[in-house]
Amino acid sequence: MKIKKTKIKDCLKLELNQFKDFRGSFVKLFSENLFRKIKIKQINFCNFKKKNILRGFHYQIKPKEEIKIVFCIKGKCKIHILDLRKSSKTYKNNYSIKLSERNNIAILIPKGCPNAFQSLEKRTSLIYYSTNEYFPKYERQINYKDKYIKIKFPKNLILSKKDK
Repeated sequence: MKIKKTKIKDCLKLELNQFKDFRGSFVKLFSENLFRKIKIKQINFCNFKKKNILRGFHYQIKPKEEIKIVFCIKGKCKIHILDLRKSSKTYKNNYSIKLSERNNIAILIPKGCPNAFQSLEKRTSLIYYSTNEYFPKYERQINYKDKYIKIKFPKNLILSKKDK
C-alpha cells in the first residue's frame, strides 16, 4: 500500500496493492501495522441504485468524532471532503477524489472533515470503516450548496430529505 498526502491535512490517499492470478484478485483493505492508532469500531456498506445520488456532507462532532476509510467495491463514485477544523492549515479547503472498483484507491478522511459520497454510475457500492459508532445526537450536516463547498455538482442530483 502506498500512502500519499492530499491537499487536506491528514487526509490520505491510499493506493492499494492488487494481486491477480487465474482465480481472480486480492486486495488488502486495512492493516493494523500501517494504522496503529486507528481502532475500527464500525464497518458500513453503502449502495447506490442510481447515478448522481449524493449522501452528505455529514460528520460527527466531539466527543464522537470519527476517522473514515472509504473504498469502492463496485461501480464508480466521488468522495468530497471539506476541512472544518479551525486549527488546521487547510481549514475550509475542499478535496474530491474518484474511487472505483478498478482503481484500487481508498481515502482516509480525518476527524472534523464533513464528507459526501456521490455515485457516478448506477449500482455503485462502498465499504467504509469508522473509528466510532454512529451517534445521531453528535451528527452534523453541511448543505452541499453551502458557501464553503466549492464543488460544482450536476443539477440532477438525487438527495434525501435530510441532505436537501
